[in-house]
Amino acid sequence: MESQSIQTSFKLVFKWLSIMFLMAAFFVGLSYQTQAAKAADITASMSGISASDALYDGQPVTSTTVANWDKSSYYRLNYNFTIKAGTQVKTGDTATVSLPTGTHFHDLQNFDLKSPDGSVVGHFSAAAGATTGTITFTDYFTKNNNDMGGHLEFDVSGDADGGGTQSGNYVNKAGFPWQGTWKDGKNYDLDQKGNFQYVEWDAKINPNKKTLTNVSVTDTMQNTTSQQLLPDTMALEFDSTGAEVPASDYQITYLPTSESPTSFTIKWNGTLNQAVNILYLAKVTDTAYRTTGSAITLNNKIKISGTDKGDGSGAGSDIDVASGAANAHVNLGGNGGGSGTAYDLNVTKKWVDVPNGVTTPAIKAELYANGKSTGKIITLDTANQYSGTFSGLNEKDSDGKKITYTVAEVKVPDGYSGTTTPQSFDKDNNATLTRDCLKTKNSGII
Repeated sequence: MESQSIQTSFKLVFKWLSIMFLMAAFFVGLSYQTQAAKAADITASMSGISASDALYDGQPVTSTTVANWDKSSYYRLNYNFTIKAGTQVKTGDTATVSLPTGTHFHDLQNFDLKSPDGSVVGHFSAAAGATTGTITFTDYFTKNNNDMGGHLEFDVSGDADGGGTQSGNYVNKAGFPWQGTWKDGKNYDLDQKGNFQYVEWDAKINPNKKTLTNVSVTDTMQNTTSQQLLPDTMALEFDSTGAEVPASDYQITYLPTSESPTSFTIKWNGTLNQAVNILYLAKVTDTAYRTTGSAITLNNKIKISGTDKGDGSGAGSDIDVASGAANAHVNLGGNGGGSGTAYDLNVTKKWVDVPNGVTTPAIKAELYANGKSTGKIITLDTANQYSGTFSGLNEKDSDGKKITYTVAEVKVPDGYSGTTTPQSFDKDNNATLTRDCLKTKNSGII
């Protein structure tokens, strides 16, 4: 009997635990759905972000424009967007920006859109190689929800082969954003905001495998306030095999110091008749890019001097300046902005013929749009000196037509005579409610 009672109790406990678990799962799911529903895709409520809206050098991008755009070069596009009047833009809402056919993002994009007053309107992001990007909005347009618009500027690449390396006859130079494990086995990844912290600079000396003597290579970084050379990442490799060049083959000097170099010189010991790759990383130190992802261009220059011995039978000729130099650059980030205006309406309650010493009651003012109640009500009382503001309003409807707003008292206070007829706002967006006055026992007004 006791055993049966224990089993019955256990079944009841298990039953209630199961019910509680199901209820908890239901509410968790409901909570998740509620949170997910807060954000919306407002692409359809925007113009200026489709593939046909892209501008290059101020002109629309066509198939002819991009026909020769290569996979490695940078081409800067611009977009000017508008958000349809009446659109409610909430925190977390998104919109998709499409690239013209035949283009893709050269590198990942991850930058803020700023308003003229410095507020963050939204954030733009796109993966390297992608053909679309995403704007994720803040609450800026919730508060500035009229004349909503903005602009974007970022780099893309084409689909044609080639490009990306700026070369002389004796040296090639290229640069790339870098993330991942470097040749030293260390990880050089993106920062916590998803921006690049490093760029890779590459050079190929003697790409045509000529017989060179007295070889001296000088590499000089530009934009030294925006990038910092990392000498510990320096690597010299034979192009044909990828094998490390023996340290006995060259001498390297960092300038102005080995601790904080902005350039270096490599002098080759003996004859160079192979192609050699010089690779290293630089740390991105540009404050604006590291903070907001705003666009920067980093530059690098390299030159080689020495004697080209030709077939080796003669004295040879010196490498001339033009064919012995090359430049390269890396573009990071992008730029974007947005702006809107706040539309507020002010209302004041003015009491008529109320004698001194009488405390007037609080009243409620209701806002109407095109004759229909907006559901917005504010209280006017002695604490706010009978003045208040309806804020965050749409000046125009979804068709772009200006909305006519009026305001009225919800009801006339007890003991007073007056009217609840809606009052208009003047050109400065102010309205005054004036029709309430204190009743007397006989007729009127005290």
